[in-house]
Amino acid sequence: MRFKLQKLNHSLKALSGAEGFTVLYNSIKKRKPCSILFYSQHKCASVFIPNILGALSHFSIPRLKHVDYSHIIAQSSWLYGFGAKYSHDEDFFEQFGTDLFKPNGFLYGPLRHPFILPHWHAFKTIFFLRDPRDSLVSAYHSFGFTHSIPMDPDEKARFLERRQWIQQNDIDSFCLKMAKDWSLPLLSSYRRMVQSSIKEPLVVKYEEFALSPESIIAKIFAFSKVQVSDKEVNRLSEKASPLQSNIQEESHKRSGRPGQYLVKLKSETIEEINKILYKELVFFNWA
Repeated sequence: MRFKLQKLNHSLKALSGAEGFTVLYNSIKKRKPCSILFYSQHKCASVFIPNILGALSHFSIPRLKHVDYSHIIAQSSWLYGFGAKYSHDEDFFEQFGTDLFKPNGFLYGPLRHPFILPHWHAFKTIFFLRDPRDSLVSAYHSFGFTHSIPMDPDEKARFLERRQWIQQNDIDSFCLKMAKDWSLPLLSSYRRMVQSSIKEPLVVKYEEFALSPESIIAKIFAFSKVQVSDKEVNRLSEKASPLQSNIQEESHKRSGRPGQYLVKLKSETIEEINKILYKELVFFNWA
């Protein structure tokens, strides 16, 4: 180790001060792994995703530093009135994304909006997505009845207004409207991002994760080139517990079982949603 430091010091002395630091910086930069953008969506293992991102950061060598800008923005919103200016993550990222997202050494996520950075092709990307029909059913129960109320005054007012609207409508009406207003724009954007990716992305579906969490967790680690023991994979899998045997109507975390929309929605509602989301259902193999 001492020999390497002496050799580096000797090399830097041969250069001017500023040029020496530039060489050193570029050398360190080359050793940092490619940064990862972890895209997801609401109602898709939201509680668990930070656990796996934290584990990826912890076990990565060299270290991938985990940054959750969405959480930072949410906290700043009610603590400092930050949300008054940036009501949505994508508004913030559109203005500051180039400066905030570095192509080496970082793990960014979860990112629940399909914004595209000017330099996003320089990153590795993971898409963790859920069948939109199940997401819609989950969103109805969550935003209409069980989700905690935001602390920021402006967000709270919008949230309560939306909750009142949801409670005044049945689940079929809600899912039909939100399939057009929420699911279609979200998933069509993700579809185009996957199709246009220069670096092969990893697309992970919640349904696969729910039925076999160990294999999906291992796949995410392998894609990220982070080595981890089977013991750690099993620990994360047990902590995930995506499927719940007992559903409590007042609980924010519900069954998590794929295909709940088949029970909760009318057949004519499902048929109409299938038409609205046809391209996305086929592309992501949910059809």
